[in-house]
Amino acid sequence: MQRKAMSNRLIMFFVCLVGGLTGVSSDIYAPAINDIAKDLNVTSDWTQWSMAMFLAGVSLSQLFYGAYSEAYGRKYALTLGLCIMMIGSTMCMVAPNISWLIMGRFVQGAGAGVGAAIWRSIFRDGFKDEEMAQYGGYLALFFLLVLPLAPIVGSALSPISWRLIFVVLMMYNFISLGLVLFYFDETNRNSDVSRWNLEFISKTYQGFMVNKEFMGICFSIFFTYGAFFSWFIVGPVLIEQQLGYPDVVFSGISFATTCSMMFLAAILNNKFMRRFGPDMMLFFGWSNIALGGIIMLVFSALFGLNLPTIIVATAFLFFGTGFIFPNLFAGAMVPYANLAGYAASLYSFIQMLGGAFWGGFLAHMSETTSYPMGAVMLSGGVMSAMVYTIAVVNNPKRHRLYDEEGN
Repeated sequence: MQRKAMSNRLIMFFVCLVGGLTGVSSDIYAPAINDIAKDLNVTSDWTQWSMAMFLAGVSLSQLFYGAYSEAYGRKYALTLGLCIMMIGSTMCMVAPNISWLIMGRFVQGAGAGVGAAIWRSIFRDGFKDEEMAQYGGYLALFFLLVLPLAPIVGSALSPISWRLIFVVLMMYNFISLGLVLFYFDETNRNSDVSRWNLEFISKTYQGFMVNKEFMGICFSIFFTYGAFFSWFIVGPVLIEQQLGYPDVVFSGISFATTCSMMFLAAILNNKFMRRFGPDMMLFFGWSNIALGGIIMLVFSALFGLNLPTIIVATAFLFFGTGFIFPNLFAGAMVPYANLAGYAASLYSFIQMLGGAFWGGFLAHMSETTSYPMGAVMLSGGVMSAMVYTIAVVNNPKRHRLYDEEGN
């Protein structure tokens, strides 16, 4: 039976709907970590760990969803993931203690991983190479202007009850599941159930893992996303606990710097990428992240922990990532149209693993200063650039399509 094709607008709607699952579930929770710690009678280290465990669930589950969606299609994978996410959200909503909450966040992340793995695949399925740039601009606007609202919603709900955050997530989850079941038409025209066997799955992932260029791109996003996520782990503690500001200040900084700096970066990237090429855009982005880390370290050492330094350093962080995310995504996905599910899931797995790893690291560090966050930002910018240079720029077998996009 011939599969029905969705319109471009409907494809974009589902890409945004599914793509927002992980970001909203993570960011809406960040402003509440101090309120949760007080309510469950634990230190903020434990609630920070719950954020890291959420990303661990997201990261690990994507390897499954990528392979499953290549065999049975995107719709079945989405349905399964959304059901698992609802179970995890319910566990979090009724959690009587921190252990139950951490477990629930891991299960919730294991469900939300379908969004992180599949939205890139749906986007690659639905659009040709020349269309990806056009619709990628619309997608960037959504991520820049809508997703940063999540911390603000979290700040509004947390003083009433942090459990309301999970009520909202369950509603988002339930609506998404209904829309997928009734309105989403399969985009993977190459799905093949014979691919659902351990030999094929392991060989396919192994093929990606021995690809020096692809893995170089993946480990570049590992360090970059660790620096990016450091703000959502450390920011609420520094601003609320150490500086004494209300949680709305953290949400306001997140919204203002994300929207303004990443939006400006998106405009500049679109304007100059063809002139200077994606490599130059990437190195410029990593330079800004490293500079933000230096500002955080130096000015905190000179003037102590203070809000202006945090704001300026965070602005450089988000400005830099605005150049990095779209260019690394293009480099990882464009060459693999026929294996988009595998490429997207492995790329996003390593990205989220970076957030979980550095989030867990920061959860163990002292939060009385901004030094740990500054160090992660500085090392994230430097290490990403070094890995990319060695594995991609200096790779004689580099995929030429990625080069030509900038020329």
